[in-house]
This record gives sequence, structure tokens and C-alpha cells, in this order.
Amino acid sequence: MYHAHEAPSAEVSIWRARVHQWRSSGKSAAAWCREAQIPYQHFIKWRRQLAIENKPDFIELPPTLELEEKSGLTFMFAGIQLAMKRDFDEETLLKCLRVMRRL
Repeated sequence: MYHAHEAPSAEVSIWRARVHQWRSSGKSAAAWCREAQIPYQHFIKWRRQLAIENKPDFIELPPTLELEEKSGLTFMFAGIQLAMKRDFDEETLLKCLRVMRRL
């Protein structure tokens, strides 16, 4: 195995190509390995290793309107979700809670 600070070896390049070929095939990994006559356990080891090196340290999620609107209260009960904005009307909330108690 090589580390990110090292140049990829020929073996790493070969396994990257193999993983790409498998993904493009639409077949299960086991079926592809049988046809390509590649030991399945070796393939899995390399697929994991290549996935780890390509995995970002973090993924930034852009803010969305939906998230901004849900900065108040959210209740979930019996499969019903009730979302109230930060400046919700207290009387409306009380009415909703009374209805939910009847369920």
C-alpha cells in the first residue's frame, strides 16, 4: 500500500483501473472478480484502500432554506411532524397539541 504523500505505484494504478472497470460493468463485485479471475478478497482490500484515500476529511453542506426555516421547534408524534418557526403563535401551538392528544 502507498501513502498519500508518495507517488502511486504501478500496482495502485492497476487496482484503480480494475475498480473502475468493475463499477462500469454493473455486476456484483463477486461476479466481476470471477470473470476477471481476480481473488475476491484482494479486490475488496484494494477497493477499501482506494475508497479511504479518496475520502475527504469533511463535506461542507451548503445552508438551505429548509434548514433556516426549521430553527424553531419540531414535534413528532404518531407519524405526524409539526414544525413551528421561532416566532410561532402560542395559541396555534396549543390548538395543535390539543388535536394531537386526541390521536
